[in-house]
Amino acid sequence: MNIDFPTLLVILTLVSGMIALIDWIFFAPARQKKEEEVPLIADYARSFFPIFLLVLLIRSFIIQPFRVPSGSMEPTILPRDFVAVNQFAYGLRLPVLNKKILSIGEPKRGDIVVFRYPGDPHVDYIKRVIGLPGDHLIYQNKQLTINGKLIPQTYLKDGMDLESTSGFGNIPSTVFQEDLNGIKYLILQHTTGNQELSKVD
Repeated sequence: MNIDFPTLLVILTLVSGMIALIDWIFFAPARQKKEEEVPLIADYARSFFPIFLLVLLIRSFIIQPFRVPSGSMEPTILPRDFVAVNQFAYGLRLPVLNKKILSIGEPKRGDIVVFRYPGDPHVDYIKRVIGLPGDHLIYQNKQLTINGKLIPQTYLKDGMDLESTSGFGNIPSTVFQEDLNGIKYLILQHTTGNQELSKVD
C-alpha cells in the first residue's frame, strides 16, 4: 500500500495544532488554577506540533528528499540513490494541492526534474527536460533534432548512453515528431529499454 506522506504530514500537523490550540484556549487556564496535570493527548499535541510543522515547511518549500527506484537515469543517477530536490527552483507550491502560489522560474532544457506522472499523479518521476513550450522536436534513428538543430550523443556499450554534450543523456529508441505549442515540457529518461516520453504542464 502506497502511503501519501505529504497528505499524512499535513493531517498530522493540522490535528496536533488544533488539539494544542483548543487546549490552550479553553482548558489550560482552568487547569492552571486547579494545578492539574496536562492531559496526555494535549501534551503530545504540544510536543509534536512544532516538529510536524517544521518538517512540513522544509519539505514543502525548501528541500525534499527522494529515493530513486529504478535505473532510468543511469549513469547520472543510480538506482536507490537519494536525491535532494530544491522545492523553490521554479516557484512555491501548496503541499498536497500542488498549486503554484509564487512563480520564480521555469524549467530549462537539460534540467533534471521530479514531477508527478500525468497518468498517475500519486507516482513521482525523475527525468530530464528536453522540450520546452514552442519547441519542434523530431527523434528518428537514434537522432534527436530540436528546432532544426541536431543534438550530439556519445554512446556506451551495453545499451547505455553517456551524458551528451548537450546535457540530455540517452535518447529512447522510438520515433516521434512533436510540436510543443502549449505550456508543456517534454521529459526524457536516459537508459534504453522500456523507454517513455512524457509531456507535463
